[in-house]
Amino acid sequence: MNVEPSGRPWRAAVGMFAILAMMAGVAAAGAGNRADDDFRRINALLSEAPPIDAGGEAVERWTRVQAQKLRQWGLKFFCDYPDDLRRWDVIAAMVARRGWWMTSAYEPVDAQARAWLEELKRLQAQLSASAQAGKRSREQVAAAAVREALSYRNHPVYQQGTEAQQAMINSLAERFPDGEQAPALQRSFLQQLSQDRPEKVPAILEQIRNSPHPQIRALARGQLRLIEARHTPVQMRFTALDGREVDLRQLRGKVVVIDFWASWCQPCIKEMPELKRLYEEHHREGLEVIGISLDKAGDRSKLLRLIDNLGLPWPQHFDGRGRDNRYAVQFGVTGIPKALVLDRSGILVSDNLRGNLLAQQIKQLLHE
Repeated sequence: MNVEPSGRPWRAAVGMFAILAMMAGVAAAGAGNRADDDFRRINALLSEAPPIDAGGEAVERWTRVQAQKLRQWGLKFFCDYPDDLRRWDVIAAMVARRGWWMTSAYEPVDAQARAWLEELKRLQAQLSASAQAGKRSREQVAAAAVREALSYRNHPVYQQGTEAQQAMINSLAERFPDGEQAPALQRSFLQQLSQDRPEKVPAILEQIRNSPHPQIRALARGQLRLIEARHTPVQMRFTALDGREVDLRQLRGKVVVIDFWASWCQPCIKEMPELKRLYEEHHREGLEVIGISLDKAGDRSKLLRLIDNLGLPWPQHFDGRGRDNRYAVQFGVTGIPKALVLDRSGILVSDNLRGNLLAQQIKQLLHE
């Protein structure tokens, strides 16, 4: 084509290329928006909970429906968006929920589940081999294997015993020393162990007190302090939110309840009226209560309002560190509500009682 002096054919070609580029950009943007929408839909699915007060059969039906949706939507996302790195997050989420397809006996629920679990193995292998898969996805997949070993009684590692289970957590902590999964699994394992095999807990704590994961180290050392507190008077000294000076040494001769809680903890708030009733009923007999708030700095005003609304008369420790509260870390608190009960000599008597059992313990100590 000859270019005329006016340059119109050239300008027309440039204009056409511009239109095509714009259309390609719009198409790419559209694909990106669809990917975002599909990813949000999957995340919304993963955040859903079973119907409140649903029976076992209803929960089982709900789980099967959720499993089918996740399989369908997850595979579609993985195939439709080959350049979207979030596809590996989706695979990791599906692997982490293999349990949706298994019975409590660690067996596939049916033939379809068996086939899908085999497919998940292949997808997991792809994730492991991909340089695009992020550290978070790899950690989630590794944690899923540990969680199964801790949960299913027919799992080979479960049957080998607590040492083998702990070894899996240790391996996860070594691979991901700054991850979130290992500390969560360690807390869960210790809580379960304290109920089923409490005699095993001290040895496990000694083993993990030097864990490569700082959160697990802190957890172990805090729980070891709790064990020590059953033989040595507990030390605690601080200035409370209302300005009162608190020193456990000045409370020797009293029965003391150290209540770990937070304004965002609904079970904690639900139990407050009963703790307040116990305090009012037995304070003259020598009962003292100290609150330890696991609220963050930004929740100070909310906490103060709640203390006022609940009418809590005892002093409250607050340092704004949330779950990393000084005393929560010191005593290895893994969940709230949690109450430490000290006898009149300051020795820890119990750290896992609630409700009627807590009330009985307090009354017994007051009348000894």
